[in-house]
Amino acid sequence: MPARVARDLPEARFIVLLRDPVKRAYSHYWERVDNEVEPLTFAQALAAEPARVSGELEKMAADPYYYSRRHDWYTYRERGVYAPQLERWFAAVGRERVMVMISEDMYRTPQPAMDEMARFLGIEPTPIPAFERHNYRPAEPMAPEVEAELREFYSPHNAALATLLDRDLPWS
Repeated sequence: MPARVARDLPEARFIVLLRDPVKRAYSHYWERVDNEVEPLTFAQALAAEPARVSGELEKMAADPYYYSRRHDWYTYRERGVYAPQLERWFAAVGRERVMVMISEDMYRTPQPAMDEMARFLGIEPTPIPAFERHNYRPAEPMAPEVEAELREFYSPHNAALATLLDRDLPWS
């Protein structure tokens, strides 16, 4: 898809928000539970992910119009491996056209983050109104052993991402 976007939108600029991949995975899981498409526990869903999405990346690569519901729904762990995804975008559109923002930075200081994004897009920064959380869903705490396993899994991926972005990450 990045190559098609680069071809069809040769002047576009892109903003990517990256969230702590452990929290992102857990949030994604609870969204699927709420949508009534995830019957497994989080630990079971993580274990089932490889079998559930086997072959889907290849199908998507072979057919740019193929939509993989299984990839959309069940890639809890995979989507948090950010560096390879960013590298594909950088290769396709050029690094100078992609701004990477850490979600936690935006949550902590929304106005400066929005100002920075506006400048990147070449538009005038404007004050943002007070906002409410609309997609917040309280969830039960993640099992400590599952969180520890995910943190260990993401550790080398987060190190690669920090190197790629040449910055420290708040969740590493």
